[in-house]
Amino acid sequence: MLSKNRMVVFAVAAGLLLSGTACDTQPEPRQVPPEIVPRSEPEPLQVEPQVVSREEQAEQTALERVDEMLEGGPEIEAVEPDQAPVEPSRAKSLAFKHVDSEPTDHVANAKKLLNSQEMAEAMLELEKALYDEPRNFTAAFLLGKTAYRSGDEDLAADAFLLAVEIDPDADEPWLHLARMALDDKNLTEAEHLVQRALHLNGKRAASHNLLGRIWLARSHWQLAIRSFEKALSLQPQSAYYRNNLGYTFLLSRRFDRAVEVLEPLAARTDLPAFMHNNLGLALEGIGKLQEATGQFKIALERRPAYVKAQVNLDRLVRLAQRNQDTDTAESGDEDLILADDE
Repeated sequence: MLSKNRMVVFAVAAGLLLSGTACDTQPEPRQVPPEIVPRSEPEPLQVEPQVVSREEQAEQTALERVDEMLEGGPEIEAVEPDQAPVEPSRAKSLAFKHVDSEPTDHVANAKKLLNSQEMAEAMLELEKALYDEPRNFTAAFLLGKTAYRSGDEDLAADAFLLAVEIDPDADEPWLHLARMALDDKNLTEAEHLVQRALHLNGKRAASHNLLGRIWLARSHWQLAIRSFEKALSLQPQSAYYRNNLGYTFLLSRRFDRAVEVLEPLAARTDLPAFMHNNLGLALEGIGKLQEATGQFKIALERRPAYVKAQVNLDRLVRLAQRNQDTDTAESGDEDLILADDE
């Protein structure tokens, strides 16, 4: 169940995306959403006033009147030099009010704390950084990532939305918001958000991978395959993107392609157990039962309590026993009637 805060957050995110963004994995083109939050204009340079004669001043006034008539009216009044940039609307709710006895780099402090896995202390430092500088994109984005890792998804969503408010052209906050929407099975919102991220940066492999996961959740195998292939082409060394592509081929029962994609992973010594299990299923699908058995055993070595790998291994052991019994019976005078698979 979503908390009320999360429902509000994703409603806001959905409101920011008036429509989805088209990409090469989209079945129908969508309108590119407009930039939602304009950047604040930089402060004008402050220059010393120049002394001009009355004649020069009169001539300049006349020229300005001519310009107004040609352009249809006077220019919009410029921002005063001493006017401060607009503060993001979410900054106050996330900032931690404090007074530093001396200048302090709270973002740097937070990064040191994160290296020591001191998550709560790091988040406090980032909130202090936002109090000192409400438009600090790094502090907002890092606060979102840290809160997400800590399980505080309400805070994470608010921080990512603040990052978007500060810099709507940065793709990573949109990507993280999309990941959170997918976690909550809000597939439509997740798709719109990741399409926004891809519109801003089409070369980030993680965004294509996330779009593939969205298609996978909808059982659109071919679209998922195209997204995972794009992610893997951008980051060929990623075991996770390769696993996701192979897993999709497994689900679509294209076992030969699954083996082709997953088999290069077998040589890696740092592979998670579930990837060995997936490779085992692919090998079983093309009839390489001995090799499949080996992969299930490796999966259990990596994770002894891995139930799925144990079930798969037991199934192949039973199958091998049946085949052995069949061979024995065919070599004798009696026929053996095998029961249906369990």
